Amino acid sequence: MLCVTLDCRLWRRENATNRDDGVRVGHAETIEECRMACKDNASCTAIDWNEAANAGEKCWIHGHWSGGKNVGNRPDIIHEEIDRECDRGITLLFYETINQSINQSINPVFIDI
Repeated sequence: MLCVTLDCRLWRRENATNRDDGVRVGHAETIEECRMACKDNASCTAIDWNEAANAGEKCWIHGHWSGGKNVGNRPDIIHEEIDRECDRGITLLFYETINQSINQSINPVFIDI
């Protein structure tokens, strides 16, 4: 029997926080679309999401180009940092688990995470 526990958070959230010099992602209409824009950009390390902002100004992505972090002074903004190692670890673990299942002639079980 294989028991696996994953305590990995792909996004680390800091409320009321933002970073300077982000790049606006005008097409992102939800925080999920904002996260996807960051995940699709290998240089992206974080997002700022402002639900109260005008359309086209809610999502900002950050990376090596971004400036300092402003902690606790923007109550309307959610800042989330991506943990790309976490994402890679879940993927590798998932494939390793399936390979073990196939090699043991056990039908793999697929779980939505």
